[in-house]
Amino acid sequence: MFDILRLLIIFFIAIFLFFSIIMEFKKPQKSVFWFSIEVLSLLGIIMLFKDFLSKI
Repeated sequence: MFDILRLLIIFFIAIFLFFSIIMEFKKPQKSVFWFSIEVLSLLGIIMLFKDFLSKI
């Protein structure tokens, strides 16, 4: 049960970061700092997701 909850939290954070990156591209004034933080966070979430799937 804990693994499913962890997977759902990781999935929702990844969706939020993905749409946040898309919204950053739509802004006329882009913040490189926040964009890089979001991209690095999304890569970290993807690595966590990959690690989770490899344990199954």
